[in-house]
Amino acid sequence: MIDNPGEVTAEQMERWASDFDSWDVCDQVCSNLFDKTRFAYQKAQEWSGREEGFVRRAGFVLMATLSVHDKKAGDDKFLEFLPLIKRALWMKGTLSKKL
Repeated sequence: MIDNPGEVTAEQMERWASDFDSWDVCDQVCSNLFDKTRFAYQKAQEWSGREEGFVRRAGFVLMATLSVHDKKAGDDKFLEFLPLIKRALWMKGTLSKKL
């Protein structure tokens, strides 16, 4: 979990995310390191559609932490997340087909 965000690579993020095996480690790495990397928005989008449970969780944790921590981002950056959130809800059968 300890690293310099400017030196983290996309490949490193993939390796670490594939090793997540608990929600607390996933959430802490995403909210204390990954959200500060230049790949954070890209990985939030990519991972939110993945099948692996903790990788998918990492995508949504990144969305949440970016919305709190990235004070310079405009609303448009976060509005891009809404279709991804809706897609994930339908994927897991969480929403009724009546919506």
